Amino acid sequence: MKKLFAILLAILMIFGTMPMSIQAVGYTEETVATTASSVASNIYLTDYYAPYYFYSLKRNYGDNMFGSCVAVATAMLLSYYDTYWDDDIIPEVYDVPVSMDSSSFQWDNSYSPGILQESYSDFSDCETMSEAIAKYEELSSTHFHSYLISKCVDLGFYQGRASTPVSLGVTPEQQKTLLTTYLEEAGFSDLSVYYVEDDISDVATQRIKNQAISLIRQGHPVCLAIQQPIEDANGNITGYQGHAALAYDYDESTDTIYTHMGSLSAWRHVNPVDFNYSYFNALLAVIPEIGWEHNCSNNYQYTSEDVTTTHCPCEVGLHPAHIHDEYTTYSSTIHAFACRKCNMVSYNEEHDYRTYTINSVPTMNTKHRACCPCGYYRVESHLVRAPADGPIMFPATCILCGLQATSGDVVLVNIPPELEQMGVQSTPGSYTLSDGTTIQILTANGSYVLPNGIIVLSEADAALMDLGLLDPYELVESPTIPSNPGHVTE
Repeated sequence: MKKLFAILLAILMIFGTMPMSIQAVGYTEETVATTASSVASNIYLTDYYAPYYFYSLKRNYGDNMFGSCVAVATAMLLSYYDTYWDDDIIPEVYDVPVSMDSSSFQWDNSYSPGILQESYSDFSDCETMSEAIAKYEELSSTHFHSYLISKCVDLGFYQGRASTPVSLGVTPEQQKTLLTTYLEEAGFSDLSVYYVEDDISDVATQRIKNQAISLIRQGHPVCLAIQQPIEDANGNITGYQGHAALAYDYDESTDTIYTHMGSLSAWRHVNPVDFNYSYFNALLAVIPEIGWEHNCSNNYQYTSEDVTTTHCPCEVGLHPAHIHDEYTTYSSTIHAFACRKCNMVSYNEEHDYRTYTINSVPTMNTKHRACCPCGYYRVESHLVRAPADGPIMFPATCILCGLQATSGDVVLVNIPPELEQMGVQSTPGSYTLSDGTTIQILTANGSYVLPNGIIVLSEADAALMDLGLLDPYELVESPTIPSNPGHVTE
């Protein structure tokens, strides 16, 4: 079944990194009946409105019939903010309201409001780029997805493309330009566009995934660029099939991101990896500036005895996404996030040592500071990468802080020859050489620690570290962590 889903997705969804497309082929919208009471049981992050909104977005989003998944995902992202943050983000002419399940607003409504979806019948005669674009421009006054495609035309994204087949995919960088341009022209300069693009690899996928998880856990939905490898008959990767999905939920127990794929409603809460989209190479999110005033929407409606009232999700009393850059409850291993808008502490997490400095480190030739954004830092030894073969001459550059590390006048090879002669090069432990120096073998892959504490990482362990599967500092003595944390600036 997953293989069938993957084949269907490859037909229906084309992302702009490879501007390919197909002629419009109709499909039947699969309506999944979901009662309001069952919504919460199917999502994992229940503290924010975004997971409820996108899980119930079973209709009212653009139709990705010519590879316009970027426009579909961008419209879904803006529809979310239009519904909760400010009803003027998308003009009222495009809004499609929904009926509420009860007279009082609940986040887990059966359906979510959004925009009008185009009909395949409107494009039945469109066989060329010019014909399809003309139809989208014709619909741009009533269909917001069509309006975004017309903006792509204005921005020149489709220039130079062949007349056939119709191909409306754009790149992640162009999506950033589209979203930024739209917000500026709509007068929402207080909405910041957060954008990261990387290469297509396992390491880059983990980096993008980690950043997406961080944003999703704070209530910010993310447009995610995902890539499906294309293989030849021998299993060799010859290219990638790209797609833009809307990521909004996260299951920590399985480390799984859930997305709305912008196609069949059944695929509105799925793991893209299950559809062979195994690489993530870009993400885009909208981050509201602090102090932005809320403007209630009228996109939820309730009718009783011929009287219709409109409702806004803010009636639940919480803002939709916490802005976490305040920290509290420090310890040697964790901190807690606090929102600077409501001062609500939401969750604890381990320190994330992501920046490095040599300030106030007396032994900077062998050590640096690893700093967490919360202000905590630890003093740790430099980490250098050994070559696959041949000697490594110090000073060598620390792969974390960029400073040249020095070990004196010692010339070392990947594994000291004496340890090879002892047959312990792959046996973790401390060993004393004939000159009286002590070398600590850290891993079976041959990473070791010099007498002055500098860690020499083998190529195999460097690859594991890049994938987040190895922290060499966990294998040596505990790093020095100050008792009184303070923000560290480089």
